Amino acid sequence: MENNATDIYKQFIDYLKSIEYTENLDLNNNLEKHHIVPKHAGGALSSEVVICCSYNHMLAHFYRFLAYGERGGWVCYCMRKNQKISTRDRALLGVEKSQKLGINF
Repeated sequence: MENNATDIYKQFIDYLKSIEYTENLDLNNNLEKHHIVPKHAGGALSSEVVICCSYNHMLAHFYRFLAYGERGGWVCYCMRKNQKISTRDRALLGVEKSQKLGINF
């Protein structure tokens, strides 16, 4: 039997999946991909993702930390919680970094 902390992460992911298409219809939302098994926990770039707003993305990392006690989950949560730049600026920085690394998307 799983403990309650593990359940909270799985329940939150199920919740995100249930609202995923509703959020995509709202063009004012800046959406992000959350790797259900994050890269810091051995997840691959091609692993399953859920689409969510930045706030829910931050919560997903927090709940993952509570569920599995992974330091990477805590670091991701803290970084997202303390971000002071807009989602648009963050996306532009991501594009710039990808271009420097030669990653095309």
